[in-house]
Amino acid sequence: MLNRNAGPSKIDSYLTRQTRVAIDWDPRTGTVDSVASVRLRNSAPEGGVNPIIGGSRTVAAPGSNVTDLTVLTPFLVERVTVDGVGQAPQSLLEDGLWRHSVRVAVPPGGNTDVVFDLGGRVDPGPEYRLMWLGQPLVNPGEVLVDMRPTSGNLAEAEVEDAVSGRGTTRLSQEADAVVQWRAEGDR
Repeated sequence: MLNRNAGPSKIDSYLTRQTRVAIDWDPRTGTVDSVASVRLRNSAPEGGVNPIIGGSRTVAAPGSNVTDLTVLTPFLVERVTVDGVGQAPQSLLEDGLWRHSVRVAVPPGGNTDVVFDLGGRVDPGPEYRLMWLGQPLVNPGEVLVDMRPTSGNLAEAEVEDAVSGRGTTRLSQEADAVVQWRAEGDR
């Protein structure tokens, strides 16, 4: 998950990003359906900020954060919503990964929720591997990944520098990580 300020400003000093990824994986067929949900929070004061800090001319509301939000994935996007409303993402295939992006405006003192519904296939088998590309941001955020195999039982995830349980893994927003899950039984 990556975000980039779309206007020349310092408004990102008020932005936080919370990410949750839910993966439904069938080890027998390799079918994957995943949902990446992102909440962007703009803590800028509702009355606006100094134009030097929030000087974006791309929106009407002073203090809004206009962000290009991108998910990098091998999967196709099936649907994207911004605050529950369908959006057409910009999609580009680059080095074997899709870059699905939407531009969002987060009002001062407000939240914007973006949901990417993704689908595709991995090689069938008992192991699933996810690579998280970290992005250092001004404010710390949270990344939770929920793995839900549709057959078999999930063994403990293998990951360095993260907290992992049997189904949920907490990653650093800033650091790259590779997580590997293993399904056992009922294959």
